[in-house]
Amino acid sequence: MPLALIASALVLILAAPLFTSTRLQRLRRHEGNVSAPALVWVNDLESALGEETAARSEEAERTNESADAHASATKSRATAVKDLRILDSLVRDIGPDAISLLAEARVSIMAWQQEEDMFIAADTSGATLHGAGASATRTPRWKAVQAALSKVQALDDTLASRSNFEREEIARLERLNGLVPAGLVPVALLALAAVGWTARRTRKLSREASRGRHAAEQALAAKSALIRGVTHDLRNPLGAARGYMELLADGVLGPVPDAQVKTVARLRSLIDVTLDTVSDLLELSRAEEGVLSSHRISGSADTRLSVASIMLSDLASIGSRLEKLLRLS
Repeated sequence: MPLALIASALVLILAAPLFTSTRLQRLRRHEGNVSAPALVWVNDLESALGEETAARSEEAERTNESADAHASATKSRATAVKDLRILDSLVRDIGPDAISLLAEARVSIMAWQQEEDMFIAADTSGATLHGAGASATRTPRWKAVQAALSKVQALDDTLASRSNFEREEIARLERLNGLVPAGLVPVALLALAAVGWTARRTRKLSREASRGRHAAEQALAAKSALIRGVTHDLRNPLGAARGYMELLADGVLGPVPDAQVKTVARLRSLIDVTLDTVSDLLELSRAEEGVLSSHRISGSADTRLSVASIMLSDLASIGSRLEKLLRLS
């Protein structure tokens, strides 16, 4: 757990600044190359529309400045066309709302420009530009101007809102870029302390386990030595006793009364069982020391299963005899 904590803290310390820096660079690049320039070009478009409207009105008055006003109106219209073309490429990187507003603004500007052209061409003599005829001509024109400027203003508000959001996000990421490492460093230090404590605890437990293992090995060696000594001390007298019992059973030491034959046979059987038990204890001691010999048995699968069954039966018998001996001891 401490290792996972310190690894997570280190990853965050390295990854968080990288993530925020990447995000910060992307926002700065977008704000500097897209949002801010788009806002500038929208303002330029609004200025061009206002200049063309004023120039067309002056041109309609048919004064000595009409030629200059016509040139100014033509230049302003060309500027508006250029602004729309540039904005068309910029809003694609801003979002669907900006794209939709620009399309609506383009339609409104085209409708307004048609009204301007109709207003100028209505009467080349200027007779209809005064009185009721002039009012009827100017009303659709002013409505078209207001509609176009309203759509452009909506686009301007959207772009300004997007630019302000990106600037706020940039400021937030700049603050976060400094706070994240400062907050993660204490976590990493705590994780390092936890790792140090865990390492010391692990070494202590390892030493205790080593001591326990050494004590167990010593106890096992002592037990094996005790079993070997006991079996040796038991085996010799029991072997001698078995020899005397055979001499008695065979009548070498003299005839055995019929009433004692069964008793002698019973004693001989008990001595044999005891000798087998002593041999089993010796084999178990060798097995614990890892020096128990094994023999490969050849034959069919049935033969091997039979031998295995006999071995299991012998082990069960040894266990029962050992349990009896332990109870007696």
